[in-house]
Amino acid sequence: MDTQPTRRRILDEAETLFAEKGVDGVSLRAINSAAGVSPGILHYHFGNRDTLVEAIISRRMEALMTARQALIEPLVDGTTPCTATAIAAALVQPLAEFAASSPAQARPYLRLLSRLYSDRSALLEHVSRRYHGYGIQHLPQLLLQVHPGMTPQQAELRIGFANHTMLQAAAEWFEPARGWQRHIEGPLDASSELIDFIAAGLTCPT
Repeated sequence: MDTQPTRRRILDEAETLFAEKGVDGVSLRAINSAAGVSPGILHYHFGNRDTLVEAIISRRMEALMTARQALIEPLVDGTTPCTATAIAAALVQPLAEFAASSPAQARPYLRLLSRLYSDRSALLEHVSRRYHGYGIQHLPQLLLQVHPGMTPQQAELRIGFANHTMLQAAAEWFEPARGWQRHIEGPLDASSELIDFIAAGLTCPT
């Protein structure tokens, strides 16, 4: 048996099911059935549910965080002017480009990230900590450069609000448009408005 396609198939099917029903709403038996594998195969590759969820989060996060780091580092070293729009773009743009280039992969992944974030998933927190050194730790300080009248606590809070807003919005990029979304044409169009919205929120008067 070619183990890599098998592993990938399990990840794909589990990701889709978790995105639709939540991690707690899907049995391992359902994943085995969707992937067409025996329970022993899933256990061989992932051991348990938590390891499977971590693998789903991790397999796309590396590329996303590397893309985000490439946008943040020029703001930190001063080669790119640091503005609220640039900070917002560093948050949103990697997700938008992933969504535009790989919609079949992005749709379940972004829905799952949003679910896990809303559920305060310890697994998502655990995986995210691995990427803390990819530049996101600089975002509150960068915001203080843009808005020096802000306190460090306010800067951290606003970056958190921005991240929360981004994940919720991104999870809907592939869903049927609500009435107020009817003029949006795809993730890149939606992300442009989202960047402007987040930038305005980051620097509104304190």
